[in-house]
Amino acid sequence: MTCSFIQMLVAAAAAAQTSVAELNLTLAQLEQTAQTTNLDLAKLRIEKWKGGGDARQQYQANADALSRNLSESLPQRIAELRSAPENLAASFKLYRNVDALYDVLSALTDVASAAAPVSASR
Repeated sequence: MTCSFIQMLVAAAAAAQTSVAELNLTLAQLEQTAQTTNLDLAKLRIEKWKGGGDARQQYQANADALSRNLSESLPQRIAELRSAPENLAASFKLYRNVDALYDVLSALTDVASAAAPVSASR
């Protein structure tokens, strides 16, 4: 019985190591996606989009907020989770941050599809 218990502990430890490795891979992918998204945001030419000046100012404010979050808040949340992968609070903070980023980025994407000028190269 003791041997079986030790085997279960070893299996649980191996599963935890695998989970941490998978988490680190996911976090690395999230970091890469954040960097790429931030570069794409920097390329937006919101001043050329359709709509009034107030609307374009709001779109630019949203893009700036996204960029700040991708550069500052998101890396902090990732680092917190990476340093304590078992910390449920850190997981939820990262989840809420990514969820908020998704909401704003999705809305900006919807606006861009309607307001941004079509590129001549398409």
